[in-house]
Amino acid sequence: MGCYAINNIKAFINNIPNFLHNDDALIIICTASIFLPFYLCSVVLVATFVLALVKHQDIIHKLTPSHSGWFYAFAVLTLIVGAIYEHWHGIVVFELLILLFLFGFFIQSMMTENLCKNIIKAAAYGSIFAAVGAIVQKFPLITYRSVSFFENANYYAYTCEIVTVVLIYALFRYGFNALFIAAAGANIIGIMASGCRTAWPALFCGAIVVMICLKKFVPLIITAVLAAISGFMVFCLPGLLFPRFDAFVNDKMLRFLIWKTSIGYIKTHPFFGQGMFTYFTLSVGRAHDTHAHDLTLDMLLNFGIV
Repeated sequence: MGCYAINNIKAFINNIPNFLHNDDALIIICTASIFLPFYLCSVVLVATFVLALVKHQDIIHKLTPSHSGWFYAFAVLTLIVGAIYEHWHGIVVFELLILLFLFGFFIQSMMTENLCKNIIKAAAYGSIFAAVGAIVQKFPLITYRSVSFFENANYYAYTCEIVTVVLIYALFRYGFNALFIAAAGANIIGIMASGCRTAWPALFCGAIVVMICLKKFVPLIITAVLAAISGFMVFCLPGLLFPRFDAFVNDKMLRFLIWKTSIGYIKTHPFFGQGMFTYFTLSVGRAHDTHAHDLTLDMLLNFGIV
């Protein structure tokens, strides 16, 4: 038994070079790494990108599609602005974001139907893994807002939304798949565990948009009706169906404070922003948070109107 296990381990190690030579496999690894803690995901992303550079001498052509000029100009400007205001944390994160965009250009150049399906499968497995972590975090304190392996409960809920919408697309595109169904259920549980209230309308809207794009009108009508019924039930039984409803009034006032604080920072630097993670870097006291709780305000804070 021991010899069998050792032989399997040796075979796996010997096969690693062949596995890493497969671009599809590397992309799938990157997809799965999204569900790991941020610092591990970053290591995988950077290592994979460096490996792609080493393997593909002509990769520079794949990273410069016709529409990429604006992106590179935007990237340089954002790095300069971040350096001027010494938002070093934001600069590091933005450099990783640049890598993600460049990797996106690379993936776009080699995307196939089979690779697309395997990417979705990797996201499905990863999200199930993340949901298990989120469930474990609910014990012993059931009221704890699970973050799974993410930095923030809202970030985890956002990932659950995105993956669920992708899985809805996959079910229409590829037909019934037990993995996709299980992963969709795991992500819904993940949203519940995160206690993110605004994730639900966002998820319904995302599903509706996908169905409109795919012209799936019968499921679209059913989803819209379910959304309306769910919304009605939330108003009728808010304490039961609306997570953290009792704290809604206090949280609303805190959101208003955060938004007001964000607008104040935007007014001081409206054109170019102050680099990524501006709100996290500048905010203090009760208004301090990781982000501005509004995508538009965050974009203006980080990058400005330009």
